[in-house]
Amino acid sequence: SAISGNNTITLSSLSDGTYADCTITVTKIIKNENSESNSSGSLTMTSFTVDSTAPTISEVTAVTTPTNDSTPNYTFSSTEAGTITYVGSCSSSTTSATADNNTITFTSLNDGTTYSNCTLIVTDSAGNASNTLAITSFTIDTSPGVFVAGGETGNILRSTDNGSSFDNVTSPT
Repeated sequence: SAISGNNTITLSSLSDGTYADCTITVTKIIKNENSESNSSGSLTMTSFTVDSTAPTISEVTAVTTPTNDSTPNYTFSSTEAGTITYVGSCSSSTTSATADNNTITFTSLNDGTTYSNCTLIVTDSAGNASNTLAITSFTIDTSPGVFVAGGETGNILRSTDNGSSFDNVTSPT
């Protein structure tokens, strides 16, 4: 029932989806001595969307560990578009996710550090927060590897740039 002035209504439970064809009809019955008459008014509701489903996110490609990249890429998938929230020691300038695979680049991370507390959450436009995705632990190691090779004649070769070039060295023994 309605009263004169503003009225608030609560709709019955609705499924997820867009509703663009809803109307409200108010009927007023006027009684007089000889007869009754009806007066009606119709109001078309503004289109609206019901979204009660939260995104689901999962890891697609973890950061290789150890990695010599202090700004590594990470790929995850999301069932809905939304805003990314980072929790823990990892962050990125990428703050939007699409409903598909998403590759983010972490902001500069410290060398020699293992990152094991990084998580992310995607929140859709209706405010539904996804599951919390724990990013697989990884270590940043930007130090070049040292390789040493010994020859049959006593030659010793050393590389301090992961094998790109070698220098002759001598042994103190």
